Amino acid sequence: MEFVVVCAVYYQYWVVFCRVFFTVLKRSIVANSSGF
Repeated sequence: MEFVVVCAVYYQYWVVFCRVFFTVLKRSIVANSSGF
């Protein structure tokens, strides 16, 4: 049962990490395209 809880917590952190990563990636792409 603990394994399921650990997986759920890691999944939530992974989703948040992906959202932040893609947000920063999109911002960097927009900054580069506008810079050029």
